[in-house]
Amino acid sequence: MKLQDQLTNLKLSKELKKLGVKQDSLWTWVLGCNNGKITTEYKLVIIGNRGFTDYVCAGRDNKEAGEMFSAFSVAELGEMIKNIHEAQDTYNASDLLFIWDDKIKMWTCEDEVLKIDALDIEDKFLANALAKMLIYLLKNKLINPN
Repeated sequence: MKLQDQLTNLKLSKELKKLGVKQDSLWTWVLGCNNGKITTEYKLVIIGNRGFTDYVCAGRDNKEAGEMFSAFSVAELGEMIKNIHEAQDTYNASDLLFIWDDKIKMWTCEDEVLKIDALDIEDKFLANALAKMLIYLLKNKLINPN
């Protein structure tokens, strides 16, 4: 399985950041670097206190390096949802159900309490399905970020 299939894609990573999710992940989407020049294509890299890579031309504080977005793993998203569940009374994350639907070859998410239909939240990759559920909860103000 490819690395990018195990992490939130760039679009969902941007949406999570926009909604105020703390940018704390091992992997990060950053603008790539080619011969010392920043490119327009985003790459997945390990960055920050947990590691570093040659893809990054400049540090996090350099505006030329562009905006960076955490690429969350299934484990990181699972912990995030669990921590939100434990810290807030407004939403019970134990009602979430993620199912692999072999007919459509997608992960689907259901919540019988909120009556979220499986077709509302689905993705080929579990990290993206988890991210979509988190985005749904944030946008509908069922949970607060962080």
